[in-house]
Amino acid sequence: MSASAENTSSFDPTIQSEDIAFSPDELVTCSHCGRSNAPNRLQCMYCGNALDVEPAAVGKPILRVLETWERGFNLILPAGERLVEPNAIAEVLSIGPEQALAMLASGTSLPIARVESERIADLLLQKASTIGLSLRVISDDDLLSEKLPVRLGGMEMGDDGVTLTDFNTAATH
Repeated sequence: MSASAENTSSFDPTIQSEDIAFSPDELVTCSHCGRSNAPNRLQCMYCGNALDVEPAAVGKPILRVLETWERGFNLILPAGERLVEPNAIAEVLSIGPEQALAMLASGTSLPIARVESERIADLLLQKASTIGLSLRVISDDDLLSEKLPVRLGGMEMGDDGVTLTDFNTAATH
């Protein structure tokens, strides 16, 4: 398919009720690879470069499941957030209303999304705030997920403080 044929709208009112394609003037060109992207993307779908778009101008962001090795940003629903309409949450997070209802009914803080960049996390925070939802963001780097937990083997209280003993190494701190 030629580049000019790729960018022309193929709307046919005899078989479609509405034109669902983006017009060529709506597309965003990547400054790194020069390819056109949908205006609802924050990163180039071809090279991954950040696109020069305002996050607020992006409608519904395209979210993808991260690979286990990828670093991400976790959106946390605080325990007190229960007065928000489940359908509104479902729309912001691109999930089903029944999933949103289960999140709200859990009664505890829980992670509700994991996204690939701080920019997308900020966009979701902005969208969540418009429906009265106050989320928190914690990066994988802040969670120190690559560091193994330290098991406590013992604890002694003394006049000069507390001494902790590591279960695996017997080292004291």
